[in-house]
Amino acid sequence: GNSANSQRMNMRAVCILLSVALCALAIDYRNVIENAGPPVAYFRLDTATGDYFWDIAQGRMGTGTATGITKSQPGAVQINNLSANFATNGAITVPYSATMNTDSFTIAAWIRTTGGTGTRTIVASHDPDNASGGGYALYITASNQIKFAVGAGSAWVDTGTTVATANTWYYVAGTFSGTTASLFINGDAAGTVTATNYRKNAAKTFTIGADHTAGSTALQNFWTGGLDEIVYYSSALTRPDIWFQHQTGINPDFGGATSCECAASKTCSPTNAFSGNSCSEFSPSASCCQNGAGIPFACPSGNACCNGFCCTGGQQCMLCDDGINRCK
Repeated sequence: GNSANSQRMNMRAVCILLSVALCALAIDYRNVIENAGPPVAYFRLDTATGDYFWDIAQGRMGTGTATGITKSQPGAVQINNLSANFATNGAITVPYSATMNTDSFTIAAWIRTTGGTGTRTIVASHDPDNASGGGYALYITASNQIKFAVGAGSAWVDTGTTVATANTWYYVAGTFSGTTASLFINGDAAGTVTATNYRKNAAKTFTIGADHTAGSTALQNFWTGGLDEIVYYSSALTRPDIWFQHQTGINPDFGGATSCECAASKTCSPTNAFSGNSCSEFSPSASCCQNGAGIPFACPSGNACCNGFCCTGGQQCMLCDDGINRCK
């Protein structure tokens, strides 16, 4: 439950052993994704040359449509900043695998819609020929609401009401615990729904940028816009894990909070403010973090909370003039 905090503490320990210059290096987004699971499947969609349908977690190839996908487009994350743009009925299909249809899971992707009409599928492992609509999907509706849906008993249940703004990147993650489906957008909780008697997809391929049509091999509900960094875990990640992934994606310098990162050229001042953490939400003067369940707790006496974990050695959480909080 505290894997996000563990990642940060491990990164901090490594940083302490390195020189000041090396400590200033940004965190690799791929390492953050892989350390959280590891993932069962991970499609970066960022390869400038060769086949960008490659699943780096399993070493397997997806099959892309001949038209409608443009690679080497500006991506969502700040390192390896390439993505795939989907248009004109473009989609990627991946052969069926039970490992991507587990009893509990997390499915996540960076998305950027550029328009379109009707339902547009981000990713799906969905069998519309199953009586319950078995499986799962991330998609947006005709009114641009971001949704996460799973097959539950004889129904197809969904959650999410956030409206996506065109040409804006979002980190969207759906988690399923076995009974509860939850949606997170940019690391924040965006919806939850009870989903008992979950029925998994048992036959259909995994699709990126489209979904299956009932009674046919054809695809439908094509995505219009950018997709990036699609990942599947065989467990339900916690909100702090997902929030940390989002923060690292938009700010590669985030999370490696060590005194050596606050360079001499940076002007720092004490602060307890921490967007996404409990410090500013519950008690601005408190030194508090969150555990894996999202419950605030106090750091040991004399140690400040910074970037989601407790500073050590009496260090304070300092806001540097580049807008990043660091222990110092």
